[in-house]
Amino acid sequence: FTAETVNRNITRMVENLGAAFRALGYRTAGVRYAGSGLDRLAAGEVALSVNLNLAVPPDLMRHPVLRDAPAVLYGLDPPASALPYLGAWARATPHGRISQYATCFLDVLKLLPEQGAAPPFVLPHGADPLPPTPWEDRDVAVLFAGNLVSGRPPEAMRAAWADQAPEVRRAAEVTLDLARAEPMRAIELSALAALTALRGGQPDLSLSLGIAMGVDFYLRQEARWHLVQAMRRLPGAVVCGSGWEVLSGLPDTRARFLGPVDADLVTGLARRSRIVVNALQPQTESHERVFEGLAAGACVASTWSPFWERAFGGAMPLARTPQAFATLLPELIASGPALAERADRLTRMFRAGHTWRARARSLLEQAGLGAGRVSS
Repeated sequence: FTAETVNRNITRMVENLGAAFRALGYRTAGVRYAGSGLDRLAAGEVALSVNLNLAVPPDLMRHPVLRDAPAVLYGLDPPASALPYLGAWARATPHGRISQYATCFLDVLKLLPEQGAAPPFVLPHGADPLPPTPWEDRDVAVLFAGNLVSGRPPEAMRAAWADQAPEVRRAAEVTLDLARAEPMRAIELSALAALTALRGGQPDLSLSLGIAMGVDFYLRQEARWHLVQAMRRLPGAVVCGSGWEVLSGLPDTRARFLGPVDADLVTGLARRSRIVVNALQPQTESHERVFEGLAAGACVASTWSPFWERAFGGAMPLARTPQAFATLLPELIASGPALAERADRLTRMFRAGHTWRARARSLLEQAGLGAGRVSS
């Protein structure tokens, strides 16, 4: 399924995943998320339908061309914002499967009365290798792409919780405490537990998901804030995204702030970068920013998650907290030739198992179709 998305990030993922299926010997048909293009296909012709993070109307999955074909909803949004849609898709697609990009999200899906033909599974983001840029030609020391929404420090966002009903404000604060204390527990479950306790044992899933979205959003912004604070004094650092005027105008800032840019420009900057940085809370585990940095041949540094540790071991520089970037980034920059060697090692690990072709193979295997029709 295809659609144009903001900054072309999901659009580009869909295009690259389609190319990966073709490389594995399958013909692909791009169907608009509302169903335009299904009339070109016949019943029995579809081997697999893939809905990558697009709002495909669930009832469309009952179309004669799709209703008996294996189907996967490749989820790349947190369940807090997508759970009602995931439930509707599972009801309309009893033969389908749902994937999530973080292990703890599978526990959230247990709240759904129906989960599809088989248990949900974990499938991270991916990327496609890009033409290499010689290390000596890379003129961006550190690159980060992400918005500071509302252009305010994250604590101002948290202070705005005071405008909510007392019960919601208290549940949000308890959820935040739980998320910090249990970083690998899904925030959605922490919010549900917090609100249920405040209500004397009466759950409210819909309100809990809204609280979880607010806390998740705050934690994402907090991580970005500490990262960009660490970057702004570094010569050669580049920050893309809106809302950073609160930092870019400070007198001791040496980084360049480019404002909002689209995904294709970020890719070009990544190919010129020695370090690409990702900052998120551990529950999130995977993010396309990491894989796209690796695809560009950069040394990617990230906040810690168990997935990054499993996938890349000691090769990937990991900050246990966003505040740790203040020490980690100068150390990496000063490491000289060792940084280039680290980037090369990470690139080889990425190419060996984290490309869109690898993700396409996983989708085929999870759908019971094998690993593809060609071997390479």
